[in-house]
Amino acid sequence: LLNCIEAMPFSFLDFIDGILIAFIISVCTIHVTRERKNGSKFLQLLSGTHYSIYWISNFLFDLFIFFINILSLIIVLKLVSLTINDSANDTYIITNNWKTLLNLFLFMLITSFSWAVLAYIWSNWFKSDIVAFLTLFLVLGFATFFDMILVFIKFFNASLAKLDNKNKSFSNIVENLRILLTTIFPNVAVKRAIYNLKLQNIDICLDSLNLIFESNS
Repeated sequence: LLNCIEAMPFSFLDFIDGILIAFIISVCTIHVTRERKNGSKFLQLLSGTHYSIYWISNFLFDLFIFFINILSLIIVLKLVSLTINDSANDTYIITNNWKTLLNLFLFMLITSFSWAVLAYIWSNWFKSDIVAFLTLFLVLGFATFFDMILVFIKFFNASLAKLDNKNKSFSNIVENLRILLTTIFPNVAVKRAIYNLKLQNIDICLDSLNLIFESNS
């Protein structure tokens, strides 16, 4: 039942992958910022390369890198699961069902389109590639951590909501904050997707969470 809580130390795979995706996105800012810093970007434009060609080529290159990263992550998860005998382990739950693993792969592949966009927008705010990388990684990492804190608040508030309707409205505020984080930060979206995929394979979690949050979903 503790695995049903979407936060460390009860649920580790979603949080760790959220941090890992934050790192992958942040690394993407380095080469774009460096090209602007050393002047190679402007040399390409002076040679007749159109702005759209420049950004599309960067975008396609980063999508290919993301594809390799995502595929590597899926393969590593599957290999690790082969050494696990604990059926309650997060990695085992996600990778034991090939359909669940495929859904995770497709979800990350689709969201990777927004990874590059976020990295490009962020890179325009900094002159140093290292500063751009570190600040984005810290922001994305904090978003993952803050979402985890909101999970604890939501669980704590659920017990009080049965006594006071005002607490129910507070739960809605917390949930809206989590939706906002999921919309703005792609790594948080991946974190929540992994947790939701895990829930699909654990009926006892669905029953327990519906009871706690008075939900039918």
